[in-house]
Amino acid sequence: YNLIFSKYGIVSIYKPSFFVKDSVYLPTDSICSYQKYEKSNFYLIGCIEKSTIYKITISESLKTSLVFFLALVSFNLIMYPLSKRLVLFPIDYIKSKIEEIEKKGINRVKFRLHFFGKDEIALISKKLEEFRLKIVSYQKKMELMFQTITKMLLKTNNIKNFSSFVLNNLDKIFNLEGSYIVYKNDQEINILSDGYLKNKDNLSNVKNIIIEKQIDEKSSIEFYCFSKDDISIEDLKYIDIILSNLAYIINIYKMATYDYLTQLLNRPKILEHINKEIEKSKKLNKTFSILMIDLDDFKKINDKYGHNIGDLLLIDISKLVKENLKETDIIGRFGEDEFIIVLPDTNKEKAIIVAERIKNIINDKNFQINGNLIFNISASIAVVEF
Repeated sequence: YNLIFSKYGIVSIYKPSFFVKDSVYLPTDSICSYQKYEKSNFYLIGCIEKSTIYKITISESLKTSLVFFLALVSFNLIMYPLSKRLVLFPIDYIKSKIEEIEKKGINRVKFRLHFFGKDEIALISKKLEEFRLKIVSYQKKMELMFQTITKMLLKTNNIKNFSSFVLNNLDKIFNLEGSYIVYKNDQEINILSDGYLKNKDNLSNVKNIIIEKQIDEKSSIEFYCFSKDDISIEDLKYIDIILSNLAYIINIYKMATYDYLTQLLNRPKILEHINKEIEKSKKLNKTFSILMIDLDDFKKINDKYGHNIGDLLLIDISKLVKENLKETDIIGRFGEDEFIIVLPDTNKEKAIIVAERIKNIINDKNFQINGNLIFNISASIAVVEF
């Protein structure tokens, strides 16, 4: 980064090559520099071929000579002051723009000289503007990559909003027609977040691109985007890195929020929801209820058949209970065989009805595990009203 974008010169025109070695290998036909990674046994080495430097130096010398010759002819044909002003104006213009970039930033200054001519200076102006736009594009992509990491500190409590933020930025930076993300695990498939579509009625001529990222062994995200133009390999790599960061953040969020086995809210999160309901109840003078489900004699199943069978049974029970709750009800795993359900805006009488229904659903179900083991489980449910 320092070599390519340094204010002292642009080294990218020399086509540098970078490679990693576990020893310092410096080709004799190149100018090289290397840096050892901390706490490792390998080096990052960057090299520029000497022949490339010679070619570019000769080429630039010839171009400079030509410009100087034209300037000298113009000087001899026209009066000195006017000649000086006309010849040096483009150079002064480019120089002033470069100085302006140092003060205001590369994204706020544009080179426009090529709009008014087709000579060598105009070509330089055009190339500088193209290079400036490319750097601005790189900066935006890099900024989004960093934001997918840094903004997680502020948005981990709302992963859907964070996903929308990432999608909208992807759409703008890569000029997509729209995009969305699908979250998949062994229990559910849903759209985690959808971006905007510029023209929902005319998607027949756009290209559909799908990228899948694994979150953990049980879940993944699929990124779908629509583009009128082909997305370059380089841009696909940027998108891939950004999605990798997003998958990493979702994984951190899941570990901090959900029980690994049942994918229900874990104990700290369900208690957090209870505290929120308590504050809401005090503030709005509304009633809510809590159900605590305890599976009867579940320890005997673990002792007789092993914890693996017990875990599979817990997964099936948690799915069954969750499927029979309203969207507003909140369920979490409180202990090994204990579950808590928060029922907002529900008094004790209605909560008892819900508890009886859940108890009967569990009692009446024959849970088949591994194809040959059938379990009949009973549950005890405590009901509390606040």
